[in-house]
Amino acid sequence: MYIPCVCGSKGEHTHMHVVRKFDKDVLPCGSRGMEVKRYRNLFGDIVLKESESRDSTKQSIALDSDSDGHSNAQASTSRLQRITRKVKDNKDYVDDLTIDKVSREMDLSCRRFGVRLGLTWSKVNTIFDNENQTDKATAMMLKHWRSNVGSDLNQQQVLCTALRQHGRNDLADLLFHKYGDIAACFDDEDLLFICDNLHQSWRRLAVRLGIKWENVNKIADKNKHVEDAIMEVLVQWRNSCQHTEAHQLPTMIKALKQQGRVDLADSLCTRYEYKDDVSLEVAVFTDQSGQGCLTDLDFLIISEKMTDWKNFCRHLGIADVELSQTERRFSALTVETTMESLVQWRCKQGRDVNQREEVVKALRAVERMDIVELLETV
Repeated sequence: MYIPCVCGSKGEHTHMHVVRKFDKDVLPCGSRGMEVKRYRNLFGDIVLKESESRDSTKQSIALDSDSDGHSNAQASTSRLQRITRKVKDNKDYVDDLTIDKVSREMDLSCRRFGVRLGLTWSKVNTIFDNENQTDKATAMMLKHWRSNVGSDLNQQQVLCTALRQHGRNDLADLLFHKYGDIAACFDDEDLLFICDNLHQSWRRLAVRLGIKWENVNKIADKNKHVEDAIMEVLVQWRNSCQHTEAHQLPTMIKALKQQGRVDLADSLCTRYEYKDDVSLEVAVFTDQSGQGCLTDLDFLIISEKMTDWKNFCRHLGIADVELSQTERRFSALTVETTMESLVQWRCKQGRDVNQREEVVKALRAVERMDIVELLETV
């Protein structure tokens, strides 16, 4: 018996699995796996329990029917061949025990919960129309979602986020305590939502999130489209947070508010059904080393407050030709141009130079005592 492997679904040459007997639920293929339980049920030399057979039949009817309600075996086989999923012993895999627990605990709002997982309303209704018992219908829905979710996604994290968005923090805490609260994880769709609404201020947000200015520039130079650069920055930040105890949602909301993007912060709260208790505080200078060093965030605060930026930079000794080159590079975006000029100036200073004192002198020269007072309070 030969079964085409799902690994060739992206245009690659498809190879065949040689199956002499069905004694496994998953056939391995490299780092991935191919579920063959339904093949086993159809063709294997096994005897199903009556209940398992009945549930399997109902699931097949629910998932494989066409718009007229008739069985579409050919479409089902084609879909099976396209399914690519992580093997069951993967730590990110949602197992049957988890599905059983969620199904038994879910109330009549489970259809809307299916939409939160990414299923269409039509598909959810099709599943529930073929099963009268809520827990069994929910289990069928979750298994359908599990079989079709992208193999590159963390299934447990997606399910955890959906539970929290559905108001079931108790169930999420019980099953997925390792992910902490809702603030612990953004998925790629959430980051894309932020990306779509950032516009030209994305570099500044990156600095507020703790990414070095020089790394932001490297990412920008590597990507032709600014949206791709924004996504790369956000993904890098998200991934770095996963290795710390930092809660992503409050951190993002605080950074957006400090940047004046209260609208986007509120949209995120609505998206996550999150009660915002992050105060709209004014950003202050961060360096307290006593060595006179200034950080990227320090320079960002100065750049956002500075109006006569060219005159200020001239007092630091930056030549007009350098300012013009930087201005062209950043398409005349004043804050970004000032930021780049200050970072480049810092790179040229020797270890014996007190950066803070030099910046204060230049600020005094352009009569920006308000910024001087902020610097001197640190």
